[in-house]
Amino acid sequence: MLRTILLLFTVLAAPAVAISQNLVPNPSFEENEGGIKKWHLKDHYDNKIKASSWSDGPGWKHKVCSCRNKITDAMVLDGVCNLDLVGLADSCQIVQMTVHDAPPYYHYNNAQHKISLTSFISTELKEAMQVGKFYEISLSVHFPTREVFADEVLEQFGLKLLNKKISTYNIGIYKSGNYLGSDDIKMDTWQTLNWKIRPLCTMSHLTIGVYVDKTWTFENGSGGTYPYFIDNISIKEVQPEIKEDFQYYECIDFESDKEVFYSGIDSTFIYFENNRIDISEEAIASLQSLADTLNKYPYLVLNIEAGADSKGSDNEQLSKNRLQAVTAHLTNILNIPEERIIGCSISDSLAIASIGDGRSNWKYRSALLTISNLLAPQKIYRDLIRSCKTSNKNAFGRYFRIWSNIVNSADIIHILFDPRLDECLPQWANEEVMELLKAQHNSEIDFGEVFFLDSLYINDQMTRSHRYKLKLLTGRHEWEDNLEFSIPEEYGSNNDSSNLVTLLAYLKDHSIPDFSKYGKNASRLAPLIINHSLDTSLYAAFLPQFKALCLQGEMEWTQYINLYDRYLKLSGKPQEYGTQWVAKDENSVVLYDHIGADQLNANREIIGLNPINVDRVIYFK
Repeated sequence: MLRTILLLFTVLAAPAVAISQNLVPNPSFEENEGGIKKWHLKDHYDNKIKASSWSDGPGWKHKVCSCRNKITDAMVLDGVCNLDLVGLADSCQIVQMTVHDAPPYYHYNNAQHKISLTSFISTELKEAMQVGKFYEISLSVHFPTREVFADEVLEQFGLKLLNKKISTYNIGIYKSGNYLGSDDIKMDTWQTLNWKIRPLCTMSHLTIGVYVDKTWTFENGSGGTYPYFIDNISIKEVQPEIKEDFQYYECIDFESDKEVFYSGIDSTFIYFENNRIDISEEAIASLQSLADTLNKYPYLVLNIEAGADSKGSDNEQLSKNRLQAVTAHLTNILNIPEERIIGCSISDSLAIASIGDGRSNWKYRSALLTISNLLAPQKIYRDLIRSCKTSNKNAFGRYFRIWSNIVNSADIIHILFDPRLDECLPQWANEEVMELLKAQHNSEIDFGEVFFLDSLYINDQMTRSHRYKLKLLTGRHEWEDNLEFSIPEEYGSNNDSSNLVTLLAYLKDHSIPDFSKYGKNASRLAPLIINHSLDTSLYAAFLPQFKALCLQGEMEWTQYINLYDRYLKLSGKPQEYGTQWVAKDENSVVLYDHIGADQLNANREIIGLNPINVDRVIYFK
């Protein structure tokens, strides 16, 4: 049976409201003095819509339709629906949206135009969407052709479903798990877009707009505005014939941890004449092409391996001079920051066989340029560690400020917990990190509380996931030192007990940290620390609260089911989600006792987990 969920529109801080065609019949029009049509609603309204939801007050009554919306907190644009760009649909019951090209934004030695001011319409659902049910979402959209903007706008348009009303200023990044877009939008025509989803939490709000990627820029931006139009939004609960057609929808709005980088460049050789270091015209063209790529993708790091003419022991200085020549051309002529280049002269460590004069042998008389495994924040963090250990204060200050400006903001706190910097991190750097963390935290929550929770999470994970996080800060390079480290002994088993005492003391006066207010790591903190104990009374006390947070989209389901299955295991009962394993022998483990494969996998399916083979045996080497 098909059941339509009606949408009650409330545009964030905006005086105009989009009204669906089936709710307000037959709008009438009249001409004003300037020849502009103005929309009058008739006296009869559908009982789902209140008359007060439509604003026709001073300054608005000459708008052709509901075409002014709340956009990002940074800016509100003025304007009317431009009927020269788009034909009327459903008697003008449409909403005009906007994308605005901001002035140039300075980003790691590159002046770029950022598309960061964009309108959103936020809608509260008449009936919330529930876990375990199936929904079809559709809306109509029209993108007119304009000179100001390119086709990238189409790639960024979409919607997000949320568990509560939030500021659109904080959702302008589309690379998150709960963004729904389309790769088949066409220009200059009304088009209906459709999505099929299975929510993983109870959801009550829908937000539609152009979700701006952090790396999305326009080279020819000039502060222009681009209008587009949406209409006929609907959400329906359905009973599907094919469940697989419906994608799981993650409620927690995680931004992707992965930076966008380019990996499609081939190795580039710069060839030299015998015993020479000057750059040829052919090489200059190759370097220019490479520099264009580096400028387009500002997180790339470049490796340069310079060679000599014959055996390395005879030509060590020549290979170094060639490395310097290529590096100087990239930095001085093509303006590539030296912090994005890692170089070595091959003859320093590797002897090169003698070669002839044929072009086929020039691969030894060359410099090889390739894109590194490292990203720029990782390369600069390596330089930061080395300058810290060698007490090079000037270099450390330079690297620290570059790194703190380009690294993912969520990673800044980890510098305070890096054992490689324990004895050399200067006090001013500690203070500056704290200021950066203060600047990015949710102002509704006391910073000291947020920092305490994040620090407790890192302390708990120091011998677990934090080791991996520290390795990601420096990455793994093709030939450089990988800066290995060891975790201090105080982070042993006793650490779990002290963390539990600290958590329980905190929870006496505070609620369980949720995702919206405290962030991803803090929302994981309570279930992780309790899971490290063996006290089943604690499990029983907190599990209902954790489940309630999962249903609100404020905690990950994996945290709940790990703790729940562990509780069942410690209580001698069969597990229900398949997260607990036991030893079969010295070299293998099998799944702990469970409720049966069919029911276990049905439970997993509801919360978006793949089915598992309950008979699987995992062997250790």
